[in-house]
Amino acid sequence: MKHKTRFLLLLIALPVLLIILGSYALQGYIQNKALSSLKSFGLHSAQIDSIAYYPPYISFENIRLDQENFSSIDSIRMHMKGLIPFTNGTAEMIIDGLSLSGEIAFPYKLNIAGWQPPNRQNHIHNANIILNDARLDLMTPDGAVRLEAKGIVKALPNGETTINGALWGVQHQLNIDTRWQGTVSQDGTQKYDVEILKGTLNLDYLSLSRLTGNATIQWPAEESLPSIDSTLAIGKFAIGGIPLTSTNIETSGKIGAQTVVIEGFIAGKNIMQTGIRFEQQEKTTQVQAAINARELEDLISFLNQVRTNVNQSTWGIGYFMPLMLTKGNLERIENDMKNIPYDELQLSVTGSLNDMTGKITAYQKNSAGGERHIISLDPGFSAP
Repeated sequence: MKHKTRFLLLLIALPVLLIILGSYALQGYIQNKALSSLKSFGLHSAQIDSIAYYPPYISFENIRLDQENFSSIDSIRMHMKGLIPFTNGTAEMIIDGLSLSGEIAFPYKLNIAGWQPPNRQNHIHNANIILNDARLDLMTPDGAVRLEAKGIVKALPNGETTINGALWGVQHQLNIDTRWQGTVSQDGTQKYDVEILKGTLNLDYLSLSRLTGNATIQWPAEESLPSIDSTLAIGKFAIGGIPLTSTNIETSGKIGAQTVVIEGFIAGKNIMQTGIRFEQQEKTTQVQAAINARELEDLISFLNQVRTNVNQSTWGIGYFMPLMLTKGNLERIENDMKNIPYDELQLSVTGSLNDMTGKITAYQKNSAGGERHIISLDPGFSAP
C-alpha cells in the first residue's frame, strides 16, 4: 500500500515538476530574447532585476543598463503570443521609462552610459517594438540638455524593418521638435527622413532660432558613419560671433567629411549679404566666406562686433586670431580705405579653420575696366 501511495505521489509530482521546470525554461528563453533585442540597439550590459506577469504579458522590470545605474528602463512588456520557441511570429516589446544619461562634446563626440553604437553586423531586424517614452540627458559645455522620444519599430514580411517616431526637447540650450521615418534593410542599411518642425539652439559658439527643415540620413551597412543631407531655414543664426538673419543652410556628405553651405544676411545700417562654405577634410576644415557691403561703416562695425564676441568666447580666439581683428588694426583698415572710391565692398576670408586670411576688395563699377582696390586684414601683407 505504501509503495502504491508513493507511486501515485510520484505520478502527480512529476507533471508538476515538469511544468515548473518548463515555466523557468520558457521564462529564461523570453528573458534572453528581450536582452538580445536590447543588444541590437547597442545596450549590451542590460541586467533585469525582477519579472512580473500581467497576462497575456510578461514584464521585465527595473532594468539596469550600466553598472552605475545612470541609464535604466522601468519595464519591458512582452506578449506571450509568438514567444514560444518553434512558433511563427515576432514578439512585440513595449518599453516604458527608457532613461539614458551621457555627455557630448560638440560637434561629434558622444558618450552614453550603457550604450555602444550598434555593430553594423548586429543590425535591427525582426523587431516589433513600441517605445512609449524615452529620455536622454546629456551634459554639454553649456549645461544639461534633455531630449525625449517615442516611436514604433515594425518588422515587415519582406525582411525590412520600419522605424517611425518623434524626438523633441524643451530647454533654453535646445528646444526642438522633429518627426522621423526610417527603414532598415535586411543587410543593415539604414535610411531616415527627418522633418524639423521647429528648433532653437543656444550655445557658446552657435545659436539659432525659428529653425525648420528636412534632412535625410543614410547609413550603409559597410560604413562606420552615416551621411547627412539637409536643407534648413533659420530666422536668426549666429556662428562664431557672426550674426545672420533669414539664413539657409545646406549640408551634404558623410559625417567627418561634410560640406556645409550657409547663405544669409547681416543686419547693419544697410543689409549685407553673406555666404560661408565649410569643407571638412581628413585633418582640417577649409573655409570660404564672403560678405558684400555698400558702406564701409557697416563692414567695420560688423568686424568690431565679431572681435568683441570672440574676445568674450572661450573657444573662438584661436580660430580668429590669424585675421588680426584688433582695435588698432581695424582703425588702420578704416583709415586706409577712406580715400578709396568704391561702389561695393566685399570681405573675403579663405584658408583652413585654424589659419584663415582675409581681405577687403573695393569695387568701382562705374570706372573704366571696373577698377578695384584690395586691402589685406594683415598689416604686414600687401594684397595684389
